[in-house]
Amino acid sequence: MHDGAVRIRTAAARLGLSQREIAQSIGVSAQAVNKWWHGESEPSREHFAPLERLLELQRGDLSLLYGLVPAGRIEVERDGNGDLLVRVSGSSDPGWLKGMEPLFGDLVAA
Repeated sequence: MHDGAVRIRTAAARLGLSQREIAQSIGVSAQAVNKWWHGESEPSREHFAPLERLLELQRGDLSLLYGLVPAGRIEVERDGNGDLLVRVSGSSDPGWLKGMEPLFGDLVAA
């Protein structure tokens, strides 16, 4: 089973949350949560932050588990144009990653 599915199930059990409660809280179907639960599919990127908040996981935890961000230290800032930049150091590709606003946007003041 995928590590992300295990993390979701473990966190939900710790908090006493059912699949239906998770689905209602983040605005997806219970069927979608069931598929995440069993590793049959992955949450979409836009659901990572709400899931992490609901399940009291560390920010960026699910993106790391599902391979969207390589392992390493994550630094977040805005460039001169106001675009969010996420730097991952200690990885094989420590370059700047754009488009991660749904995951880290609330960590950086606009």
